[in-house]
Amino acid sequence: MKLTVKEAAQIVGGKIFGDKNLTIVNVAKIEDAENGELSFLYHPSFEKFLATTKASVILINDKINKTRDDITFIEVEHPNFAFQKIIETYFAYEQNLTGISDTAVISDEAKIGENVNIEAYAIIQDDVEIGNNCSIGPHAVIYDGARIGNNVVIHQASSIANAPQDLKYAGEKTFLYIGDNTTVREYATLNRGTDATGFSKVGANCLLMAYTHIGHDCVVGDNCILANAVTLGGHV
Repeated sequence: MKLTVKEAAQIVGGKIFGDKNLTIVNVAKIEDAENGELSFLYHPSFEKFLATTKASVILINDKINKTRDDITFIEVEHPNFAFQKIIETYFAYEQNLTGISDTAVISDEAKIGENVNIEAYAIIQDDVEIGNNCSIGPHAVIYDGARIGNNVVIHQASSIANAPQDLKYAGEKTFLYIGDNTTVREYATLNRGTDATGFSKVGANCLLMAYTHIGHDCVVGDNCILANAVTLGGHV
């Protein structure tokens, strides 16, 4: 799968120094990268590789000197996390895009975008909207009220937009929003809102690692990374 520097920068919220239209064909470590590939550099002790790398695009932070005019740089706060985010979003599923599995259970009322991959035994309920170029992993459940953007990857057995764990919740119609280019890793649980606010929200370009929990009425901004098993209670 290919993407442009501009698309990569949008995924990670980075600033481009160089050719925004350059095409990235793969990812690699900085010492192994070839022409057309993306790499990252996050600590000055690794700057020695900058003189010899063949990478066309490098993710850096503001502590790294941009000493090569023939390389396009994308400046972000955490290059290593940004590199992982791009892999998760664009390259991890390159060999696994199989369309919609015959064993997936999908409501006829759900709104599914173009080029969406839905794997075995996933369940998509009625009041669900999924954008373009998304991937839903096996055994994931997407409940009523889910509003999922474009280029979102949801891994296996995740629970998306399930009812709030709040004793005051009385079945009112509420929502969970997931922004573009966000990745939700395996066994994550994301609850929709309660009547207090009406929604929970995860922004664009986020990475929610395995076993994370987003409680009811939470709002997570853009470009956020939640490490494994991080738990947000309601109204965070």
